[in-house]
Amino acid sequence: MAFRDDLDEAASVEELEALSNKKRRAKLDATRDACRAYIVGLLREALRTPLAEATDGVARVEVDAADPDGQTLLLWYPEAEPADDAYAGPVVCIESVPKPRSTPTDSRSYDRTLPMMSLVAISHCDLHCSSRSEAGRAAMADQSLCLGCVKHARMFFDRPDYAFVSARPGSVAYLSSAEMIDPLRRDYDNATTMSLGTAPTFDAIHESLPTVEAVINRALKK
Repeated sequence: MAFRDDLDEAASVEELEALSNKKRRAKLDATRDACRAYIVGLLREALRTPLAEATDGVARVEVDAADPDGQTLLLWYPEAEPADDAYAGPVVCIESVPKPRSTPTDSRSYDRTLPMMSLVAISHCDLHCSSRSEAGRAAMADQSLCLGCVKHARMFFDRPDYAFVSARPGSVAYLSSAEMIDPLRRDYDNATTMSLGTAPTFDAIHESLPTVEAVINRALKK
């Protein structure tokens, strides 16, 4: 992540909420532009030379054209074995967003429980694994953390298709419809080939989601 203070764009959610819509939009746009300039400029250059030297010029760092905010880098590395049909290519995606210095590092994992339409199966796995640890269960039951993540997401990443507005007390839902189970299972099975160690089964993940829903919704209702 890039800290907003380091980009000279420090502002809390509360400070942004106090602004008019026009001034808030201008501030958010300025923060986005400053973050983009850092990522495609300083960060990209800092990565480019050592990677090229370590791989005899094979590795490269590109700006992800699919990211409209220009805050994502693609780090392409040499393949050990060519695999045209691989689930994922030889690339590391570095997604960066501007965050405040006050953001606690132990809350970042909880951001993943907000709707992420392109990573549903993996997000479900994160939830399942979090529910099996003491720290994860504590995070799910923490009302201020739950509400803070929703508030932060709506301020900085709000898009109609993300439906962050629906993340209200009692309405958080992670269970998928019946017709989505098989597609999600296939996607998850493909993704587990990239896992280190033994990944939980899809069925175990799916069976734990009702409990996760109940814990988070109870926290939001407190």
